[in-house]
Amino acid sequence: MKLKKYLIFIQLVGFIGPLAAQRPYIMVDQFGYRPQDEKVAVLADPVAGFNAADTYTPGNTLEIRRVENHAVVYSGQPVIWNKGEVQESSGDRGWWFDFSELKIPGNYYIFDPVNEVSSYIFAIADDVYNNIFTAACKMFYYNRCNYPKRFPWAEKAWND
Repeated sequence: MKLKKYLIFIQLVGFIGPLAAQRPYIMVDQFGYRPQDEKVAVLADPVAGFNAADTYTPGNTLEIRRVENHAVVYSGQPVIWNKGEVQESSGDRGWWFDFSELKIPGNYYIFDPVNEVSSYIFAIADDVYNNIFTAACKMFYYNRCNYPKRFPWAEKAWND
């Protein structure tokens, strides 16, 4: 998958550009999004709890950028959640950033130009769930009790 190649490239070569300031408070679906589906990122400002010393208030406009060239392909405004109330169990104030209009397959990240921080990389593709589905099926297969695991359904290292 191309996303994996980009992550390896970023780690090995040290090229991180705007991605250097990744913040855990811009949360995306790390499995990715299908082009036709709703795409929403959750933004969090820690107010109470172990990370209360951190702070994040998103700028008025966020950008979706391509990983390959950092070109802006979409921009929009985050919407505050629940009138800015702190969510009790997380201790965070939140925002939603809906970018469902973006349907072009590719590898992207959300960039906040005011705070100069970005999300982790995510993909938009028709097949973003294929690898996860395969891994889940393997997990259920390998965890079956009293049933031999045989090639070709089990990899050679896992054959009984």
